[in-house]
Amino acid sequence: MKIKYLREISIEVFGSIISAILISLSFFLISDFLFEPPNLNGKWFIVTQTDESSLKRYIGMKLVYEIMLFQEKDNIYGTAEKISEIVGNKKNDYDHVERVKVDFKGTINRKYFSKDVLYLHWKEQGRRRETSSYFEIKRFDNNHMFGFFNSTAAESNGKSEWVRDIKQLKDISILLPE
Repeated sequence: MKIKYLREISIEVFGSIISAILISLSFFLISDFLFEPPNLNGKWFIVTQTDESSLKRYIGMKLVYEIMLFQEKDNIYGTAEKISEIVGNKKNDYDHVERVKVDFKGTINRKYFSKDVLYLHWKEQGRRRETSSYFEIKRFDNNHMFGFFNSTAAESNGKSEWVRDIKQLKDISILLPE
């Protein structure tokens, strides 16, 4: 009788272990294939627009950056160069020598039922001093992101749009002049 009872218990325990393994495998398969991680590696363009600043002349200013973004799982890092500055309707393109350099790093918070969010710390080697910015960006797809920034440069904040190709900007009238 004891042997029969032990055999029934061991069959139940074995069945529970197999069920747990199968459920775990199915979650891994679902997360890797149905909710595969985004691929953000590569070249991007960012356009920022300053909405508030301690210096009034910066309000409405747009900056264009070309960046190289690298992603390792949920960690993001890379470099950027400021390629243009737009104040009013005047656009100033920087040549390769004049470009301001940026280093950044951050993480991506993957969301399974809403848009992923990138959190970045951005260190810009300005002409006068180093500034620091914080970006919170929503990923719409692997080619378009949009969000907000706060910066120590003139205590400014505003919005930013990230695209793979500068021609992909969704609302070009707001971020770039004609």
